[in-house]
Amino acid sequence: MNSSLEHATSFNKGGDICMLGGIYSDEKCPVCGNKLKDNKENGCVCPDHPQVYARTMSVRFKQTHQRFSNYEKAAQFLYHLRFDVKNYDPRD
Repeated sequence: MNSSLEHATSFNKGGDICMLGGIYSDEKCPVCGNKLKDNKENGCVCPDHPQVYARTMSVRFKQTHQRFSNYEKAAQFLYHLRFDVKNYDPRD
């Protein structure tokens, strides 16, 4: 395992590895009202209506909260934070 990624991982209660940080949206599905969740592939979507995508999302990593309107840019930013966790400074 890459040594810089070792610091960006933790274990959940089930013993599975989970990465620090994530991409989230405050938007809700206009059809059913469910919160839109990151599908880890191409956006934040409704679990019941996968054709409904979030227009805005935010990356949350430790004390950093950054807003995005493009999922690819949000994912790239989160990957950078996870990769360079040793040099993480919330003021940057």
